Amino acid sequence: MLGTINARDLSSDNWFANLYDADSDRPFRNSILLACVSLLAFAGLQSLGSQIAFGQEISDQKTQKSEGAGPKLTKQELQYFESRIRPILANKCYACHSVDSGEAEGGLRLDSREAMLRGGNSGPVIVSKNPAQSLLIKAVEHQDPNLRMPPKGAGDKLSEAEVKELTRWVRMGAPDPRKEEEHLLAKEEINESAKSWWAYQPLTKPSIPPNDEWAWTSIDRFIAQQQRTSMIQPVADAKPESLIRRLYFDLTGLPPTIEQVRAFTDQLEQGTSRREAIEKVVDELLDSEAFAVHWARHWLDVARYAESSGRDVNIPYNQAWRYRDWVIDAMRKNMPYDRFLTQQIAGDLLETDSPLEKASGIIATGFLALGSRNINEGNQKLFALDQADEQIDSVFQATMSMTMACARCHDHKFEPISQKQYTAVAGIFLSTDTRYGASGGNNARNASEPIELPTDCDLPTLAAPWSETEIRKKREELQKLQKEIATIIEELEEKRKAAKANGTFDRSRQQQLRKLSQQANELEFQLSALNDDDTVRPLAMGAVDRPLELPKADANREKMGRYLGGVRRSAFPIIDNSPFFSRGEVGLSGEKVQRSVPDLFGDARKYRVPRNASGRLQLAQWITSESNPLTARVAVNRFWHWMMGQGIVDSVDNFGTTGGKPSHPELLDQLAGEFIAEGWDVKSLLRKIALSRTYQLSSVETNPAAFAADPENKLLWRGKSRRLQAEEIRDAMLSLSEKLDLAPVLGTAMAKKNLGNRVDPSSGKKRGKGEIFNEDVCRSIYLPLPRSALPEVLELFDLPDAMVVQGARETTNVPSQSLFLLNNPSVAAYAGAISKRVMDSIPGRGSENFEARVEMLYQLVLCRKPTGDEMQIANDLFSNSDTSESGWVSLARGLLATAEFRYLD
Repeated sequence: MLGTINARDLSSDNWFANLYDADSDRPFRNSILLACVSLLAFAGLQSLGSQIAFGQEISDQKTQKSEGAGPKLTKQELQYFESRIRPILANKCYACHSVDSGEAEGGLRLDSREAMLRGGNSGPVIVSKNPAQSLLIKAVEHQDPNLRMPPKGAGDKLSEAEVKELTRWVRMGAPDPRKEEEHLLAKEEINESAKSWWAYQPLTKPSIPPNDEWAWTSIDRFIAQQQRTSMIQPVADAKPESLIRRLYFDLTGLPPTIEQVRAFTDQLEQGTSRREAIEKVVDELLDSEAFAVHWARHWLDVARYAESSGRDVNIPYNQAWRYRDWVIDAMRKNMPYDRFLTQQIAGDLLETDSPLEKASGIIATGFLALGSRNINEGNQKLFALDQADEQIDSVFQATMSMTMACARCHDHKFEPISQKQYTAVAGIFLSTDTRYGASGGNNARNASEPIELPTDCDLPTLAAPWSETEIRKKREELQKLQKEIATIIEELEEKRKAAKANGTFDRSRQQQLRKLSQQANELEFQLSALNDDDTVRPLAMGAVDRPLELPKADANREKMGRYLGGVRRSAFPIIDNSPFFSRGEVGLSGEKVQRSVPDLFGDARKYRVPRNASGRLQLAQWITSESNPLTARVAVNRFWHWMMGQGIVDSVDNFGTTGGKPSHPELLDQLAGEFIAEGWDVKSLLRKIALSRTYQLSSVETNPAAFAADPENKLLWRGKSRRLQAEEIRDAMLSLSEKLDLAPVLGTAMAKKNLGNRVDPSSGKKRGKGEIFNEDVCRSIYLPLPRSALPEVLELFDLPDAMVVQGARETTNVPSQSLFLLNNPSVAAYAGAISKRVMDSIPGRGSENFEARVEMLYQLVLCRKPTGDEMQIANDLFSNSDTSESGWVSLARGLLATAEFRYLD
């Protein structure tokens, strides 16, 4: 009756469906099929039996090309599902677990076959033909008090008959005709018109314009060409004193000394050409430690660097300083920019035999871990998706000034990016274990361990923040807490077992358990920085790839999870592709999308993501490939902006269709092409800009005709006056008062405390968490920088809040800034030190050497001599001062409060 069934028949994809279909040319009854399967199993043909088992057939649908197509059902199965199963699911489950419910509870949807197979935050809910192992059956039977469906308050428990029907259905293999909703399938509609936007076109190779009498460099030739076309004449060169001040602040973030200004002007007076004198100064500054520190701070704006998570539960990032030091070192060594980017995205994946290089690569990936995050988020899947979204936004904005994250919920409205492409990239970051090294929110929610660096990497570590006695007490206290916790858990376990008999569960000690657990978590986090012998472990925040397989469950952790809000597993624990989330909603997950780089430039197939890797390395290689025109253009434009005060493209962080167009497109492509050809050499690029005549134009000279034709100075006919950045203002005042300590600082005052608790920005509790004290005389980059608790002087002068990538700072000019410089006690102390420096350098009593002192004071603060009117004003000030000393302090403070001090001309 059955005829002959050979191995080839059994391995065929369609054998089971055809045999089971009453309308096929093999119309056999269900009982005969099941008997056949049973005979195969008893005959020891497990491998063949597994091929025709219904559950395996379902999982194999991932390889089918048809959307939502499952195995064919018999009429009997279809009738059984529609009459017995669908009503139960619709009436008792869909309210919380369906597309229509909005964000499905626990990430679980039960309104389609594909959704049920994917499961939710707790994993698959059906084990085909095995009701005992299926979470769905356990939930409806109320076997576990923490896993009940419907939950308390959401409806009555299913009737015994309904539970039996669901159990029978699962035992049958859960036949289900429902297909996934259309909007959960990863379709895409690319904005084709956006592909023609200038930024997405390959780099051009423009011809350098012919020599020009005014031009010094090829940069000047491009600038002069457009000025001639617009019939605009540039203003005169900046005065030597203004230019040397501009160079020092732009390249080092510090003011020049009187001696350095004098040496420069003396060279010019002695006949040295202006170009030669400037070249000497620029080369000296580019090789200085001050350059590395200042330009690292520029990149830290892009990297949204901060020492805490921000948002509602502001948890410290105690290892953030290592990333800061890595950036400084990269600038110091002039690391090629393409490698600079690659290391920050995938430094842990670069092959090396050097422990130091391995450690440096891990530290570089701190870029991915630095972002702000809602550390107290209770939905594990949403937390993971938000974190990946923040990383996608940061990586694409930092490297290519692209708003990739706008495609999280829908195809991008303005750029050639689809939600499917976004999902493909999201899989890369969801397959990445981001280790930000924080103690977590309530009950250690979303806690993250740091990465331990190779012990032989020879990188310095911070000293332990506690004495040997304090460490011993902490260990003893932790052991005591752990014993108390274990006792309470055992007591609750006994009560739980008793509850199965009498139906009541006494949770009276559960609140106490949570409190003790919170205390233990804090101590565990603090002591995790130490080895067993109390030496400090070399730790860093960063990223590594997730494993390929799920790690073995921790029985003790599972037990504790029953009473502390459930076991906190990662929603995406292994390397895998990301589901397509309709409208970006965590509860509306659809089919999975293969991890890949966006198909925007070149051949994306060259960067195919391996099955056993996250794909970060391939993404980094695609970003820095020569076929990607954005990366070099964006880099050149940012460096130009940081030197010139305005970008060739004014929308520095947005090169998309909603951003601006380049004022000098040929110049931008010429510099980008040279940047790549010269090995992505940052210092070489900055040197070109600094040595151009365009950079050295005066910002105070007027040209009414040019202003009328180009009021925004797009054609760069004059220099751009810019306000000093927050760090430059503070560091300059420290430098002028001879208090600034230029030595690198290991860690920060905040990191040295190894805090695990929240950052409290309130008055009196900011010590080491953002407040500056008299002894804090390091460069501003080494100050503690927690989110929402920044130092006042830095926040007041527009230090970014580090919530997003910021390649161009906002600049405000408000009265509170002048009031700060006039009234702040620290500024008063700087002014006192500056005036004392002047008086000690030029001795005298009363009006003796008055003019020489005033001249020195002006040269120190403003890098120029005072005018006759300013000398008279200073004289009047002293005439009305109570003492000579107070007069000098008032004059110094007045100069620090001037706009001329705060601005570069």
